[in-house]
Formats: sequence, C-alpha cells, structure tokens
Amino acid sequence: MEKTQLNSTIIRLWKEHQNRSTDITNLSNKEVLKFEQSMQVAIRDLYHADWTMKSLSRKSILILLRLNLRYRAISLHNFGLHVEF
Repeated sequence: MEKTQLNSTIIRLWKEHQNRSTDITNLSNKEVLKFEQSMQVAIRDLYHADWTMKSLSRKSILILLRLNLRYRAISLHNFGLHVEF
C-alpha cells in the first residue's frame, strides 16, 4: 500500500467511525457487534500494512491510536513496538 493510500484509508476509517458513532442508538446489538468487529479487522490490517509507521503522517498515527484505544484491536503493549527512533 502506498503512503498516500494508507493515510487516506485511515482518515476514511475515522470518518466511518464518526458517522456510525452518532447512529449507534438506532442499531441493534448484532449490528453494533458486527460493526465493531469489522473496525477491529480494518485497524489490524492498516497497522500491519506499515509496522514501522514510517509512511504514516502524524495525523494518521494519532487517528490509528485513537481508534485502537476505542476498539482494542491491538494490545496496547504491542502498539508501536516496531517504531525505530
């Protein structure tokens, strides 16, 4: 995945999260669970696309961290483990 494509996909996922979060009261429990599971899979896929986070922008890293805190797709002690300083 290219740098711009990865960053735009993360931003698109954030917008999807925001849109769905406002409509959560109208959804059934099954729909909410299905949405959360799909978000977890998407977050894992995006995280594993660039382990070192070299091609992610600052905004994308913060969004990915925020989404991970919400959905717990990746355990927090492993998130960002492969980042080189």
